[in-house]
Amino acid sequence: MIQISVLEYLDRAAESAADKTAVIDQYGSVTYAQIRRNARAMATVLIKRDEARRATRPVAVFMPKSIAMLTVFFAILYSGDFYAALDIKTPKDRFQMIYDNLQPEYIIAAEKEAAILRAYGVPESRILAFESLFETAALEGEAPALVNARLERRIDTDPLHIIYTSGSTGAPKGVVLSHRSIIEYTERVSNIFGVDRNSIVGNQAPFFFDISTHDIYVTLRAAATLAIIPELYFVFPVKGLQFISEHQINLLFWVPTAFANISAADLLSRIDLSCVRTIIFGGEAMPVKHMNYWRRHIPGLRCIHVYGPAEIAVSNTHYDVSREFLEDETLPLYKSSGNMEIFLLTEDHMLITEEMVGEVGEICCRGTALAFGYYRDQERTAERFIQNPLNGAYPEIVYVTGDMGYYNEVGELMFAGRKDFQVKHMGYRIELGEIETAVLTFPGIKKCCVVYDDARRRIVAFAEAEGEPDTASLRKALASKVPSYMLPDELVVLDRIPMNASSKMDRLKLKGLLGD
Repeated sequence: MIQISVLEYLDRAAESAADKTAVIDQYGSVTYAQIRRNARAMATVLIKRDEARRATRPVAVFMPKSIAMLTVFFAILYSGDFYAALDIKTPKDRFQMIYDNLQPEYIIAAEKEAAILRAYGVPESRILAFESLFETAALEGEAPALVNARLERRIDTDPLHIIYTSGSTGAPKGVVLSHRSIIEYTERVSNIFGVDRNSIVGNQAPFFFDISTHDIYVTLRAAATLAIIPELYFVFPVKGLQFISEHQINLLFWVPTAFANISAADLLSRIDLSCVRTIIFGGEAMPVKHMNYWRRHIPGLRCIHVYGPAEIAVSNTHYDVSREFLEDETLPLYKSSGNMEIFLLTEDHMLITEEMVGEVGEICCRGTALAFGYYRDQERTAERFIQNPLNGAYPEIVYVTGDMGYYNEVGELMFAGRKDFQVKHMGYRIELGEIETAVLTFPGIKKCCVVYDDARRRIVAFAEAEGEPDTASLRKALASKVPSYMLPDELVVLDRIPMNASSKMDRLKLKGLLGD
């Protein structure tokens, strides 16, 4: 029987593991039976607001990451709608762009966050207080017939949620992902990553970031336990590691920056994290020196490098690190798996095969997990979700990622940077990520982000370092790793490299510093 909704994962877990801890946060925990009961009761309240309607609608959630927020997600899905998690720290201008694009039926917010919405000018009629929703649901309970009637009208290509990502211009794009997309991803990776009922997954990613989709639904499928690590603990990482140890978390899927912060502070020398058996990293390049640090301090640790933008439902490739890598090496992306295919195209839309070693092309994806496109944005959807240029016989959509790649001598797919991170400098085509990798091999450098100053035609490297690095020595060391035309014209040392809402280095903000 075909699975139609991700809620079937929750339904099965609530039946087979009713009393098992489903989610832990800093305030407490909830069992599978409890979270399902609470979600369906809240769904009843949501349905009663408009019992006659049939169309599925977007509902925004503006709350701190917590068990409560997760329960609201499930309630929205049980009510027959789809959700969009919004960042409670988002600036007003960005919030307004998202709000205007999403046009949500209403926004569910806790009392503190509702005050922010009012200050942003959101009409009171569009704000639904979480406290009121929860209290009404607790008082009135579930109406099974209402909830089931809504679910009977759903199909697997209905939207599940919208993930807002930042484009190169800074304007958010709402990636529309269906139940089928996330089910395909979840089924594909659960066995690969070895997630089972004994797994305790340590969530780092915000719920408005695509990696959290993995944490939520892969955990549900296995009836495992999701431990939401408090956001503050990544500012004070010792507390985060203590949280991991206390709850015996054994699987972490984090952005590389989160792993790098711990290795840069040498925290694993002081705190035992032998409970962790698997780390998965993606979203940006993982510096090998930070991965090697984790491998040295946790014997037998499984490290998995994944690749894939939100438009293909979290990730499309995985590489199980099975050999030693030097610090100036780059981790492979390996190959796609399951019901997804990844391939390379030249600028003329010709296929690059594995035999064409070293030829760089754009990474493209096709398969069930593809998003539908960008919400209320036909123009940008048409730019990225295109007819497969290799197929002229029938309609087939592929996603062109804007990422570049090539095959190495053993047929592994290698990442070659972003199309928009490649610059023409002194007549040479340069990949800025290659310079970043070289800078990161220098002792004391924690993070590095290289940007191009288009106005002055300069390469500028921003670095976060321990102390004040010897720039003369660094330049000399770099000269042995990259050609002279790739040497940064300027090295700027910052106390902290700014991060964007997705916990990646904020290149737009750094480029904004070039005129200072």
